[in-house]
Amino acid sequence: MDVVRFHSVCGSCRSSIPPSLPNSPSFPMQIPHPSNHSIETLLNQATVYVIEPTDANGASNLEPLAISTKWRLIKVEESKNHNHNHNHPLTLLSPISDRKILYPHGSNSPMLWNLLDFRVTELCKSYTPNISSATVSKVVFFPNSPWIGAEDSVACCIFLEGKLGFMKHGDEKWNLVDNENFFYDDVIVFKGQFYVTDKWGTISWIDTSSLKLV
Repeated sequence: MDVVRFHSVCGSCRSSIPPSLPNSPSFPMQIPHPSNHSIETLLNQATVYVIEPTDANGASNLEPLAISTKWRLIKVEESKNHNHNHNHPLTLLSPISDRKILYPHGSNSPMLWNLLDFRVTELCKSYTPNISSATVSKVVFFPNSPWIGAEDSVACCIFLEGKLGFMKHGDEKWNLVDNENFFYDDVIVFKGQFYVTDKWGTISWIDTSSLKLV
């Protein structure tokens, strides 16, 4: 978020530093299935922001997004065709339903915001599979910053059948955690640690060195 703010100052600031490391994880990302490597899920990354106008005049620019005049939650997803879609590189989504939010004056009229007029705080990132090819129910990454090299990131995934997978950079396939049970339904990262729940509500954390559940 600090990089985004810095980019909003002027054109020379925007061109002086890249938006991310060249070797940071790129999205959309292909997620292989642990059992059938010919099946892959296309994963998109979105970011949830809290936006608050710095003055009352700025509130009208956000009017299509919410009724509140204090602050808004918005979810932003990069376009799948980012390199070929300079006019609409971002898609606004509902942070609750993931429904696409149309531009207020038609699809050809994006909203233009000066980020110096708003206090913007990054709340979290989320990863959404392409529904037509989805084999996963949830994926989390740590760290999930574009300023972290891909070699330092770790992914944990719950597949639709309840399998729990773990993958470090350089792995060619998912390592199944607790290979005997396929009853997992949610996973989060909290303070740098992966936590998972099963369908009975049991909470475990993953020992990333041994891939054991505790």
